[in-house]
Amino acid sequence: MLKFLLRRFFALLFIMFLVSVVVFVISEASPGNIARNILGAFVTPEQEASFMAQTGLDKPLHIRYLYWIFGSDWPASRLAGMSLDRITTKKGFEEWWVVGKDGSLIRWKLRGEDLIAIVRSPDGTITEHVDNSRWEKKGRR
Repeated sequence: MLKFLLRRFFALLFIMFLVSVVVFVISEASPGNIARNILGAFVTPEQEASFMAQTGLDKPLHIRYLYWIFGSDWPASRLAGMSLDRITTKKGFEEWWVVGKDGSLIRWKLRGEDLIAIVRSPDGTITEHVDNSRWEKKGRR
Protein backbone atom coordinates (compact mmCIF):
# COMPACT_ATOMS: atom_id res chain seq x y z
CA MET A 1 0.00 0.00 0.00
CA LEU A 2 2.85 2.40 0.87
CA LYS A 3 4.50 1.70 -2.48
CA PHE A 4 1.24 2.58 -4.26
CA LEU A 5 0.86 5.86 -2.32
CA LEU A 6 4.47 6.88 -2.96
CA ARG A 7 4.11 6.11 -6.67
CA ARG A 8 0.93 8.24 -6.82
CA PHE A 9 2.56 11.05 -4.88
CA PHE A 10 5.56 11.23 -7.20
CA ALA A 11 3.27 10.99 -10.23
CA LEU A 12 1.33 13.96 -8.83
CA LEU A 13 4.53 15.99 -8.41
CA PHE A 14 5.63 15.12 -11.95
CA ILE A 15 2.25 16.12 -13.43
CA MET A 16 2.29 19.39 -11.49
CA PHE A 17 5.77 20.10 -12.86
CA LEU A 18 4.66 19.35 -16.42
CA VAL A 19 1.58 21.56 -16.09
CA SER A 20 3.68 24.43 -14.70
CA VAL A 21 6.15 24.10 -17.61
CA VAL A 22 3.31 24.09 -20.17
CA VAL A 23 1.64 27.17 -18.62
CA PHE A 24 5.00 28.98 -18.44
CA VAL A 25 5.83 28.19 -22.08
CA ILE A 26 2.40 29.39 -23.21
CA SER A 27 2.80 32.65 -21.29
CA GLU A 28 6.33 33.16 -22.64
CA ALA A 29 5.27 32.44 -26.22
CA SER A 30 2.65 35.19 -26.27
CA PRO A 31 3.23 37.59 -29.16
CA GLY A 32 4.42 41.16 -28.75
CA ASN A 33 6.97 42.95 -26.68
CA ILE A 34 5.87 43.30 -23.06
CA ALA A 35 8.00 46.43 -22.55
CA ARG A 36 6.29 48.17 -25.47
CA ASN A 37 2.87 47.02 -24.26
CA ILE A 38 3.44 48.46 -20.78
CA LEU A 39 5.60 51.53 -21.49
CA GLY A 40 3.95 52.55 -24.75
CA ALA A 41 4.84 52.63 -28.41
CA PHE A 42 7.34 55.49 -28.08
CA VAL A 43 9.63 53.81 -25.55
CA THR A 44 13.34 54.33 -26.18
CA PRO A 45 15.71 51.36 -26.46
CA GLU A 46 17.36 52.44 -23.17
CA GLN A 47 13.99 52.52 -21.36
CA GLU A 48 13.11 49.13 -22.82
CA ALA A 49 16.43 47.63 -21.70
CA SER A 50 16.01 49.13 -18.22
CA PHE A 51 12.47 47.72 -17.92
CA MET A 52 13.62 44.28 -19.07
CA ALA A 53 16.48 44.31 -16.53
CA GLN A 54 14.25 45.49 -13.66
CA THR A 55 11.61 42.84 -14.30
CA GLY A 56 14.10 40.02 -14.98
CA LEU A 57 12.96 39.54 -18.57
CA ASP A 58 16.55 39.80 -19.78
CA LYS A 59 17.47 36.62 -17.88
CA PRO A 60 17.76 33.18 -19.52
CA LEU A 61 14.60 31.10 -19.85
CA HIS A 62 15.40 28.69 -17.00
CA ILE A 63 16.04 31.59 -14.57
CA ARG A 64 12.74 33.24 -15.59
CA TYR A 65 11.01 29.91 -14.94
CA LEU A 66 12.51 29.76 -11.42
CA TYR A 67 11.43 33.39 -10.82
CA TRP A 68 7.96 32.49 -12.09
CA ILE A 69 7.68 29.51 -9.72
CA PHE A 70 9.37 30.89 -6.60
CA GLY A 71 9.04 34.65 -7.14
CA SER A 72 11.81 37.13 -7.88
CA ASP A 73 11.93 38.90 -4.51
CA TRP A 74 14.56 36.65 -2.98
CA PRO A 75 17.56 38.14 -4.87
CA ALA A 76 16.37 41.69 -4.09
CA SER A 77 18.71 42.22 -1.13
CA ARG A 78 21.77 41.40 -3.20
CA LEU A 79 20.63 43.68 -6.01
CA ALA A 80 19.75 46.57 -3.69
CA GLY A 81 23.05 46.32 -1.83
CA MET A 82 21.25 46.80 1.50
CA SER A 83 19.63 44.52 4.05
CA LEU A 84 15.94 44.07 3.31
CA ASP A 85 13.00 42.95 5.41
CA ARG A 86 9.55 41.95 4.18
CA ILE A 87 6.63 43.18 6.26
CA THR A 88 2.90 42.64 5.95
CA THR A 89 0.70 45.75 6.11
CA LYS A 90 -2.59 45.98 7.97
CA LYS A 91 -4.39 45.39 4.66
CA GLY A 92 -2.43 42.16 4.08
CA PHE A 93 0.02 43.44 1.44
CA GLU A 94 3.66 42.39 1.59
CA GLU A 95 6.24 45.16 1.22
CA TRP A 96 10.04 45.23 1.15
CA TRP A 97 11.77 47.77 3.41
CA VAL A 98 15.48 48.53 3.88
CA VAL A 99 16.72 47.84 7.41
CA GLY A 100 18.65 50.82 8.78
CA LYS A 101 21.64 50.60 11.12
CA ASP A 102 19.44 51.53 14.08
CA GLY A 103 16.79 48.92 13.24
CA SER A 104 14.43 51.35 11.53
CA LEU A 105 12.76 50.44 8.25
CA ILE A 106 13.17 52.75 5.25
CA ARG A 107 11.36 53.11 1.91
CA TRP A 108 11.56 55.83 -0.71
CA LYS A 109 9.02 57.55 -2.94
CA LEU A 110 9.15 60.37 -5.45
CA ARG A 111 7.38 63.64 -4.73
CA GLY A 112 7.87 65.92 -7.71
CA GLU A 113 11.62 65.94 -8.29
CA ASP A 114 12.49 65.03 -4.70
CA LEU A 115 13.24 61.60 -3.33
CA ILE A 116 11.42 61.22 -0.01
CA ALA A 117 12.63 58.71 2.60
CA ILE A 118 9.85 57.19 4.69
CA VAL A 119 11.38 55.98 7.96
CA ARG A 120 9.50 53.62 10.28
CA SER A 121 11.21 53.63 13.70
CA PRO A 122 11.27 50.54 15.91
CA ASP A 123 8.69 52.23 18.18
CA GLY A 124 6.28 52.50 15.23
CA THR A 125 6.52 56.22 14.46
CA ILE A 126 6.79 57.18 10.81
CA THR A 127 8.72 60.22 9.59
CA GLU A 128 9.47 61.54 6.11
CA HIS A 129 12.39 63.63 4.89
CA VAL A 130 14.02 64.63 1.60
CA ASP A 131 16.84 62.19 0.75
CA ASN A 132 18.06 63.25 -2.69
CA SER A 133 21.77 62.69 -2.00
CA ARG A 134 21.42 58.94 -1.40
CA TRP A 135 20.76 58.06 -5.04
CA GLU A 136 22.94 60.59 -6.85
CA LYS A 137 25.40 59.18 -9.34
CA LYS A 138 29.03 59.90 -8.63
CA GLY A 139 30.18 63.00 -10.53
CA ARG A 140 26.64 64.20 -11.32
CA ARG A 141 24.48 66.73 -9.55
